[in-house]
Amino acid sequence: MTKICLALSFLISVAASADHAPSNNSPSMGQAAVVRFFYKTPKFSNLIEYKQHTEVDTQKESGLTLGSRYRLHRNFKAGLFFSRRQGLRHDDDWVKDNNNDWVWQNTNNRAENFVIFELSPRMLLPFLSGKTWVFEFRMRGERNLENDHNSLKLKPGLTYFWLKNGAPFMNFFLQYEAYLPLNYGTETIYQTWIYTGFLFHWSKRFKPGLFFTKYEKKWGPSATFNTSSPGETYLVTESSSILGLSLNINFN
Repeated sequence: MTKICLALSFLISVAASADHAPSNNSPSMGQAAVVRFFYKTPKFSNLIEYKQHTEVDTQKESGLTLGSRYRLHRNFKAGLFFSRRQGLRHDDDWVKDNNNDWVWQNTNNRAENFVIFELSPRMLLPFLSGKTWVFEFRMRGERNLENDHNSLKLKPGLTYFWLKNGAPFMNFFLQYEAYLPLNYGTETIYQTWIYTGFLFHWSKRFKPGLFFTKYEKKWGPSATFNTSSPGETYLVTESSSILGLSLNINFN
C-alpha cells in the first residue's frame, strides 16, 4: 500500500510539473520581412538592417542593427554592430499571471540592446561547378546589455551565384546557425536555425529576395518556476518555420 501511495504521489508530482512547463506544441508558420541598406568602400561595408517577424500568434519580434564590417584580408572580415531588439523571449519569461496560471510574459513591447562582434572568413570553392560557389563561416559574439547574457552564434553557409553576361543574376543560399549560451541556460545549444532562399539581382542597387527558415528552440526552467517548484525541472522544445521577404539596397 505504501508503494502504491508513493507511486501515486510521484505521478501527481510529474503531472503538476508538466502543467507548469511551457507547451511543446509547434506554432504555425510565421512571417518575416528584412530590409538592409549597404554602403561599401574598399575596406568597409556599412550596414543598416531592420527586420521583423512573427514566430507565434502572440509574439512579434523586431530589430534595428547598425554597424560595419572591415576587410582585414581579401577573404576575411571583422565587424562591430549595435542592435536594438524588441519582443525577444527568454527562459525567465515563463511566469505566473494574476490568476496563478503559468503563461509566457508578453514581451512584445520590451526593448533590449546588444553589442555584437563578428568574424567572417569566406572563400570561393572552385572544385564545385565553376567559380560561382562561396563558403562563409560567420561567428558572432553577442552581449545583451539588459540581462548580461553572453551568446555565441556560429553560422556556416554556402551560396551559389547564377551569372549572366559575367555578372550575378541570382544567388541561392543554404545556411545553418547554432545559438550557444555562454553564461546562462542549461543546454549547450540553445537554438538552431536553417535558412534557405534566393536573392534576385534586379539592379546594382535593388536586390529583392525570398527565404524560408526552420528553427528549433529549447526552453529550460525559469527563475519563477525554480522558486515555485524547487527540485523540479523541464526541457521543452519548440520548433516551427518562417517564410519571409527581403530587400537589399546598395548605395555604393
